[in-house]
Amino acid sequence: MSRKKFTSFLCGILLILFAGEASGRGGVVLVLSGGGTRGLAHIGVLEALEEEKIPIAGIVGTSMGSIIGGLTSGGYTTAELREVIANLDLTSLLSEKTNPIFVPLNQDSATPRSKIPWVALSAAGDVEVPLGGMTGVKLLERFAQLASRSQVVRFDELSIPFAAVATDLETGEKVVLRSGSLASAMRASMAIPALFDPWPIGGKLLVDGGLVSNLPVDTAKDLFPGYPVIAVDVSGTLR
Repeated sequence: MSRKKFTSFLCGILLILFAGEASGRGGVVLVLSGGGTRGLAHIGVLEALEEEKIPIAGIVGTSMGSIIGGLTSGGYTTAELREVIANLDLTSLLSEKTNPIFVPLNQDSATPRSKIPWVALSAAGDVEVPLGGMTGVKLLERFAQLASRSQVVRFDELSIPFAAVATDLETGEKVVLRSGSLASAMRASMAIPALFDPWPIGGKLLVDGGLVSNLPVDTAKDLFPGYPVIAVDVSGTLR
């Protein structure tokens, strides 16, 4: 049996088991792991929930799971999510060149590393200047564009409650992001060490949440007590 067919079969079994409890509780809570391009499997679970008409009460995501979760919470359909993932040009997004339509944060002569997009970010009011190295600025720009496309800028505008998980670089502790800029939170959650600079939020330097909690089931249970939790781990072998 192929991985795709096995995933669909497994989703069907899980949804049968959770359907009754979910309807009684007002939905299920999804936990979406990191896992790079394997994050497409998250969309399959979302499609299965749609087919069974099981509502989503909340989503907690790490790294790629935070991207899928954040956009879903912002109103993206599964078809739109597949289009977004399919059209991600990682080679371009990993470059340090920024789009000239974006405005430097301080002065006109600022280097690309000191520029961040004002679309969907300045309105959020909590974005700070990243440090040197590969900042992943273009990646943040893309997240901001995706968020603004659904007219969602901040967490409090989401149609489904959502939390992104990151790691405090200094303490090594888990940081749960639930307020402020959605694009900034997604950027922090997938700040892969040695590839991207840590991302500053709230006085902390944050890196990829997968370092401490790649499948944050405990966080989901804490944030949404009493709800059935469906955890989707696409980080490696099936478990």
